[in-house]
This record gives sequence, structure tokens and C-alpha cells, in this order.
Amino acid sequence: MTALDRAAPTLAEALSAAGYRTGGFVANYRYAGRSTGLARGFQRYDDYPIRWDEALRMTSLARRALRFPRVQQWLGEHRVLEARVAADVNDAFLDWVDAESAGPFFGFLNYVDAHSPYLPPAPFDSLWIKQEDRGQRSRRYTAAMDRAFGPGPMPADLVAEYLDGYDGAIRYLDGEIERLLQELARRGLLDDTIVVLTSDHGEHFGEHHLIQHGNSLFLPLLHVPLVVVWPGHVPEGVRVTAPTSLRNVAATVLDLTGAANPGLQGRSLAARWKPEGDGFGTDTVFAAVDWHESLSRFPPSPLLAGSLRSVVLDSLHLVARADGSEALFDPDRDFLERRNLAGLPAYQAELGRLRAALQAMTNGNPGPVPPK
Repeated sequence: MTALDRAAPTLAEALSAAGYRTGGFVANYRYAGRSTGLARGFQRYDDYPIRWDEALRMTSLARRALRFPRVQQWLGEHRVLEARVAADVNDAFLDWVDAESAGPFFGFLNYVDAHSPYLPPAPFDSLWIKQEDRGQRSRRYTAAMDRAFGPGPMPADLVAEYLDGYDGAIRYLDGEIERLLQELARRGLLDDTIVVLTSDHGEHFGEHHLIQHGNSLFLPLLHVPLVVVWPGHVPEGVRVTAPTSLRNVAATVLDLTGAANPGLQGRSLAARWKPEGDGFGTDTVFAAVDWHESLSRFPPSPLLAGSLRSVVLDSLHLVARADGSEALFDPDRDFLERRNLAGLPAYQAELGRLRAALQAMTNGNPGPVPPK
């Protein structure tokens, strides 16, 4: 994992400069903790719980140990390093809001409940599945994950079980987000608060013989929700179907607040919902995932051919591998992306246009490749 450098400003820095109190409240402290650079611009950033095991985890020796896949697997199975649940994230944020009520605020709330091994708290752990020992379920999940990256598909009964756990976690998060909005309303803050809800990635549940994430750039991992709510300013019930990139979120927030943009990339999505029509135009959606040595124990992941780069432009999706191979999909007609169109003569002109867009986005960098 490469930490965020200081080459570009952050949304928190821009809003802090505009007079906003800035607070970040993180559950996934491995990939969103202050060591990632994401804390830059926040006046308060809550990430690591103050416990002996978390303090140990922050040491250089522990970080080196965590590079080994089997160590990560064991910690995940046994929940040795417990993540914060959404209720704790919300409570920390609301306490911070109450501590200094004067002036505008910007809060970043990071949840990780809907994440493998999909163990939501009670009663959400048994809404769709039979109650069972959490440790046993974790071990079954991890064993199935090893099998799922093999040549055959994941057993259907296990896919159903993990989907049930995932659905339970999402239902728990739905309730916590509802509680958060109710608490803001009770404080008289909701009507004047811009709420943006999104995610960093989706999950595989057997598609392309894959589960989890970080192993492909197929649509189940790229297609995430993006909801913007601001009563009286953002129209209700408008659904935008055109693809767009998460890089536009920061520019959208700055546009809606009227704060100066110090050079953040992206364009405001407000043009998407204006009455006069779509003044936004075509967006280029870029995604990348790098090959890592920990993938070597998973036989055929698409990522084993090397790092992946992809671009969605208009209705087509191009995925390019570091070994030079590529796949072209039309998600409007083939959402599961089972048919590679790259070799068809009818798509060569569009393929060239997407290649050029991908080249411009990556500066020709294919990413790391597996050692020979």
C-alpha cells in the first residue's frame, strides 16, 4: 500500500481553509488510518482504538508480520484486531459535533461492517442465516475463499451463506445511517447538511470464479452507490444513470458549499441534475489494481497476469493487463461481462478510443508484473 503523497490538496484541507471544523472517524484503520495519508487536513482524526493489541499492530515489527498472507488470514478469522462497528463511528462523530456546535463542519465517517468475513452484530447476524458459532463460520469462509480462487466455481450453498452475511451487514449499516440522520435532524442540523454516501469498492460472490475484492476490475467491484442529499438544494428522487467517477465527489462538495477549489481533480456533478439538462458531458471512469505477491496462493485470478488498468467511456469498459492482454465489454448489453469484444472487427474503432483514454490516464504505466 502506498500512502497519499502531498502532490495534491485534499478535500479536508480545502474545507478547513474555508473555515470548517474537520473530523474523520475511521473503522478500517488499516486502509484509512492516518498512516495512509488520509488524515491530512483533518483537525481531529480518530482511527486506532487505544488498546494494547492495536498499539502492537502499529509497531514496525507487527507491520512486517502482517505482510504475510497467513498472518492476515489468522487475524481475520479470529478477529484478534477488532474493527470499530458503525455504531461506535457514529457515536464518536456525534460527540465531536456536540462538543463544538458553532460554525460549519465537515465529517468523514468510514464504515467497514460490510466486509469479509461478513460478521454483522446481533441480531443482524441471523436475519437470513441460521445462528452458528462465529469462529466456525469465519473458518468456513476462509477455507471457501481458498477454494473459490481455484479453477472451479464456489459452491452455491456457500455463496448463499456469505451473501446472507453480507446482506445482514448492509441491513445493520442501513439502520445506523438512519440513526445518524435522525440524530442530526434532532439537533436541527440535517436540513443544512450535505450528505454524501458512497463506497470504495464492491464485492465478488462467485462471479468469474472470484470472491472478495482486490483481484479484478470487473463491474461487481467498480459499480458502487453514490448518493448526494441536501434538502432544498439537490432535487429529490433524481437518478442519474450515466457512469461517473468518485474523483468528482470532492469537486461536487466544494461547488455546493461555495468553498474555493485549490486544485482538486474532477468536476461538480451538480450539472447532472440541473433542470436544463446534462451539462456535465461524458465522463471517463478510470480504475486500477496492482499485482501483489500475496495473490500467488490463489490460482487463476485475473490479476495473476499482472496489474490491471481499466477505463469506462460511454457504454464500453476496457480492461488491460500488464502482460499486454485486454478485454472489452459492453455492460449495457452484458452486465456480467462474460463476452470479450476486443477481437471483433466492429469494435476496433471504439477499442482504439478507449486505449487512447487509458494511455492518457496512466501515462503508459502498466503497473507491477509477477516475477518469472
